[in-house]
Amino acid sequence: MSEQDAKAKALEHAGLAEADVQFIFAHLDMDDGVQEWDIEFISGNTEYDYSINAATGDIISFDNEAEYRGTAQSGTAAPASGDYIPPEDAKAKALADAGIAEADCVEMGVELEHDSNPVHYDVDFTSGGMEYSYMVDAVSGEIIAHSSEVDD
Repeated sequence: MSEQDAKAKALEHAGLAEADVQFIFAHLDMDDGVQEWDIEFISGNTEYDYSINAATGDIISFDNEAEYRGTAQSGTAAPASGDYIPPEDAKAKALADAGIAEADCVEMGVELEHDSNPVHYDVDFTSGGMEYSYMVDAVSGEIIAHSSEVDD
């Protein structure tokens, strides 16, 4: 099953159209000897999380939960999810800053962190024996923080 097929399966189960969501994460993983797609997306104030068997297309698990998107200190609401840059842009920004091509990465993960202020993407990857970690502002696309260390 392809990534696109897994996303379509999750959307169908959730009763949503692709135009109504922002995908945060789609990652092929191995769990207890079973290859599965981990799919996360947001629609409105709800985050959806699916695990889908990559061989059969069966939904292994799913959940959804309402997410608070405001900040208690300021009393202002965070931007709507439609205002966020795409995760691919956050990934490209981090890779460009590190001077690394995606093809040279062994592992790559991009996850939207909307429970913090500012809302940002955590972009993590491994390349050339180094682990890189970036925080990219989900609205402006600016790098907030980054670090790298030798991959043990």
